Amino acid sequence: MARRFSTMTGRQLCYQPESVESARDRFNKREPASWRVDLSVGWFEAIAASELEYASDTVLRFTGKEPLKLKDYFILFPELLQPLRQPQDPVLQYNFNWKSRSVAAGLTLWNFYFRLYAGSVKKAQVVDFLQALVRHLRLPLLVVWDRLPAHRSHLVQDYIASLEAWIHSAYLPPYAPELNPVEFIWAHWKQHELPNVCPQDYYQLSAAARRTLRRMRRRPRLITAFWHQASLWPE
Repeated sequence: MARRFSTMTGRQLCYQPESVESARDRFNKREPASWRVDLSVGWFEAIAASELEYASDTVLRFTGKEPLKLKDYFILFPELLQPLRQPQDPVLQYNFNWKSRSVAAGLTLWNFYFRLYAGSVKKAQVVDFLQALVRHLRLPLLVVWDRLPAHRSHLVQDYIASLEAWIHSAYLPPYAPELNPVEFIWAHWKQHELPNVCPQDYYQLSAAARRTLRRMRRRPRLITAFWHQASLWPE
């Protein structure tokens, strides 16, 4: 019987011996009235005797109906099995009907800047992001980034050269994402800001991305932590 209950509830259960009288009294006090009718006419005795397929003839005589199988009985009253079920995490449902959405970001000592792009970030998007940084910061820039092909493309290098030393670039060692503080922006964003975000469409996805990144940007101590994690914070 314990094995059958385990199968029905999805949880490993064990049998603890108990007298029929004691069990009947306990369930009569605790369970709903629909449960008590069958208990009073022999249903529980049938279960306790491991006669799990059919109840006693008393049920048929008393109700005029064929006795239920145990599985059918709990289908009619699923709440009776609920206390035995293993607790489950909530399931968040959302649709994957949109195209990809990418983010480019740059981190300074006191802030970080980002832009969202449809699709993946390629050389044209890198130039667009650099142009936005130049317009916003209005200061000469030293850009330290990884060796992404888009960063090393002719289009990006030609744009940097056209600014006449307004932007200088340097590359991180290959295969060293732990040295890039922007990687820690993405790690924190995915683990702490986005796990419970379930957008229904492309617009909601973009709005949630902007809202959560702006919220992160308002936390100076968090930005400092990104630099410390990358071991690039100036002493």
